[in-house]
Amino acid sequence: MGPLGHGAAAKLVNNMMLMGFWQTLKEALTLGRAAGLSAETMLDLLEGSPAASPAFKSRLPVIRGESDDVGFALSGVVKDARVITGLAEQLGVSLPAITASLASFVEADALGFGDADLATMVRLAAEGQSKEGDDA
Repeated sequence: MGPLGHGAAAKLVNNMMLMGFWQTLKEALTLGRAAGLSAETMLDLLEGSPAASPAFKSRLPVIRGESDDVGFALSGVVKDARVITGLAEQLGVSLPAITASLASFVEADALGFGDADLATMVRLAAEGQSKEGDDA
């Protein structure tokens, strides 16, 4: 990867892309719910769309509430997001999408889902249980 620390920085960059994806999915489901779409309709649509990344497809059972399997714990995302935002602060870089993502994962963690899979944050929005979902 290069000099000392570049591998860790590259890992954070990759994690950021996934955190941004999950946050955007949460917001899309929240908007769809507010517009009257069911979670099932939206997830079925997205599953067959270009937005259906391998990460999305592998976590659909969790998002749909059909599985409690844990690929990566939600509390681990909170830890990683805090490392990312801390580094960004040190470097003077603004990360509004990751800041929003961190808030969503912290909310789900505070609701007692820290040991659940990270996709539980999205499931809560699909079910209208997140803060944004409650506003819908």
